[in-house]
Formats: sequence, C-alpha cells, structure tokens
Amino acid sequence: MKRLSKSVVALALLVGLLAGSAAADDKDNPLAAYEKAGKPGAAHKALEPLVGEWTYTAKLWIKPGADPIEMSGKVERKWIFGGRFVQDTVQNEKPNPNFKGMGLIGYDNTQKKYTSVWIDSMSTSMHAAQGTVDKDGKKFTFTGTQIDPVTSKSVKTRAVIRIKGKDQIVHEDSRDDGGKWVKVMEITYARKGK
Repeated sequence: MKRLSKSVVALALLVGLLAGSAAADDKDNPLAAYEKAGKPGAAHKALEPLVGEWTYTAKLWIKPGADPIEMSGKVERKWIFGGRFVQDTVQNEKPNPNFKGMGLIGYDNTQKKYTSVWIDSMSTSMHAAQGTVDKDGKKFTFTGTQIDPVTSKSVKTRAVIRIKGKDQIVHEDSRDDGGKWVKVMEITYARKGK
C-alpha cells in the first residue's frame, strides 16, 4: 500500500476539524464563525424568483442617442452549492448566436451585501459588483466598476434587477458618464412557457 502524502493527511485533518466544528457551538472556535458565515439564509432565499428557465429580449446602446442593438436568447438560472449562489447560463440567439455568458449572484453573510460576478465570450474581464435589495424584495441594485475597453479608464456601473412578478424580470445596466447615469442595456426576461 502506498503511503499517503502529507497534503492528503492535512486535508483529512482539516475535514475532520470542520466536521467537528459543525457539532460544536463554541464561540471561541474560529471554525464556528466560518460555519455561520457559510450558511445560506433568508437573504439567499430572496434570490429564488430569479431561478428557472427564461427567454429574453434585450436592447444594447453602444453610444448614447444611437439606435440600440436588439438581441434575444435564453437563460437558465439554478441554485448551486446548496443554495448559496444562483448561477446564470446565457445563450444569445439573435443577432449573434456565438455570444455566451455566465454569472453568479449570492449574498455574502460577512459583508451583509449581495454580490455578483459576470463573464462572457466577448470579454476577458470579470465584472464584479455588490448590491442591496429593497424592503419588498423586488428590486436589487448592484454597483461596481469596470475598465472601458475603448478608453481604458475605470467606469462606475449600476445594475438594477426588478422582479415584476413570478414570470417577468427586467434588468437595466447603466454607467456613470461624467456624473450622469446613462442606460446602456435593458433586458426583459419571461419565464419559459409563460
């Protein structure tokens, strides 16, 4: 029988410690804080209306005042990691069926904020943002920054997700243009089959 490597033994010890901390409610045990920070709760459940299969239509404004590019496609949103994150998988259909994207939305118990990250097939950047939800749980607002590929400068961004009902969601993206928020994208989602 081969000898176990030190890293395998260390991993087994860590797993044992974590399992032991789950049973213990010792406030002096730092592992208990990790367990509490990693437990999904009511703030995570507020994301439930996003979950499902959707179709979308979208308008993208490349320049303010210009006609928008119109797009359509489909999205699957599902819970991952035991209800900790909602994963978006986006497949555009028109006009560019090669465009794909993926996002994650969650709630960070340690920061007391919603968090999101987005990647897609037209960029090498990851766009990260933090957000809040209104008291009715119907409007999520995320803010972040990204580098504009045209100017190579950092730009403030804002995304507003409105739950219009169990079968409709509207998502608006804006960017700060010299102190004025300018809408750059509007996406309307309809639950598939509705």
